[in-house]
Amino acid sequence: MSNYITAKEAYEKTQAKVVERRAFELKNVYDKIREAVNAGRYRADYITSNIEIGDYIFNHLVVDDYYVEMQGITDGNLGLSISWEDVEDDPDRRYILLMDDTRNEFGQVCVTRHHGKTSDSWIFKCVNNMSEAMNFDYTVTARDLEDAPDWVKAIEPEPVEVN
Repeated sequence: MSNYITAKEAYEKTQAKVVERRAFELKNVYDKIREAVNAGRYRADYITSNIEIGDYIFNHLVVDDYYVEMQGITDGNLGLSISWEDVEDDPDRRYILLMDDTRNEFGQVCVTRHHGKTSDSWIFKCVNNMSEAMNFDYTVTARDLEDAPDWVKAIEPEPVEVN
């Protein structure tokens, strides 16, 4: 018995590995989307292991009604920005972002978005209670949170929804 395989067998083995890799990457993408949905976001970024798989994922997500943008190719990897809409969630819903373990004699720290003349920024404010945060409009929208930097999205506890 020899250690040789035919060209057809080699091709079939290669194709099986490609299919397996695509399924693995696609599962990872959907896991990332699920994590974003569970966190209340409407966007996720993903970097593929190569351009061919990126193209496969791109086409698969577009068929599933996701909006996908290619973010660029780096070292043979393709960055994808994936977004979606949840018609049941209002992007203008308002939240207060209180930070755990920040209460002191000045109040409790909350994070809000400051809309400046030339750019927006995320800033810290001290409040004594939720009513004060609402009166001073230290609230953010679901849309703000979706586009927020990672450090804002990581604030514990979860954002408090206000009416």
